[in-house]
Amino acid sequence: MKQRWAKLERVAQGKLTPMLRQYLEAKSECPDSILFFRMGDFFEMFFEDAIEAAELLGLALTSRDGSDKKERVPMCGVPFRAAAGYVARLIKAGRTVTICDQIEDPKEAKGVVKRAIVRTVTPGTVLEPDLLEETANNYLGALFLRDKKAGLAFIDVSTGEFLAAQVDADAERALSDELTRMTPAEVVTPTSLDADLMTRLRTRFGGTAFTARPDEDFDHALAKERLIEQFDLGTLKGVALEDAPEALAAAGAALAYVLETQRDAVPHLRLPRRYSPAGFVVLDGNTQRNLELVESLADGSKRGT
Repeated sequence: MKQRWAKLERVAQGKLTPMLRQYLEAKSECPDSILFFRMGDFFEMFFEDAIEAAELLGLALTSRDGSDKKERVPMCGVPFRAAAGYVARLIKAGRTVTICDQIEDPKEAKGVVKRAIVRTVTPGTVLEPDLLEETANNYLGALFLRDKKAGLAFIDVSTGEFLAAQVDADAERALSDELTRMTPAEVVTPTSLDADLMTRLRTRFGGTAFTARPDEDFDHALAKERLIEQFDLGTLKGVALEDAPEALAAAGAALAYVLETQRDAVPHLRLPRRYSPAGFVVLDGNTQRNLELVESLADGSKRGT
């Protein structure tokens, strides 16, 4: 008989163990991410996360008893010390991974060990060596359009580099050319971004993860406040973003995403540096791809480019 697995949405919390209730609380913070839940020497996954991860990673799917013996709680796990490799494989498969770690010594715990989400790993915020190429940046991008103007920002959390650009004409073409030149692993966009433009971008940049973010992340005033606080600045004049509202919005959104995903482990970031796309000899996106300037046409890697 085929095993019937308990589904997360149908779970009655009152009938769960304290540990699984703790898991559900953590999972509620990252509904769209696979949750790695630390239990001793392993990171465990439960419910739909376990079923998906077992298939993607080739893991044995086991079970934990629930209140209904006919519908057991599916689970699988990976060793804590080998987790980075499994995280890398999930990221390459197009998923994001949220790490929920133990924040107290189990030997000193009274009851259930305290746990907390410490980080979310996404294509544009990875620090794992298995996902980084030594000779290339791993950029998180952000883009913002308003009327016919646009702003771009790029952060490499592994090096701390932080770039921003203002585009005042031919915005869509400039965005496309810069995304081709910078090859970000992930780009955050406002949820209100034009759907047709979003479709064109996803089609043209199939190897890039596009992540929709709340429009308030791109709010000009909030972006300014966020940057000033993060870098302990008095104004943004010194980083040339006072007169670049679209670039400021993109930079603020990129920073907000890093702060949210990295939590208390935000790496050191350099001051934002504004640059001008016009300061480069621009080859359009198709030419850049055909010349294999940033990635191989054969396998999409940066080797040999």
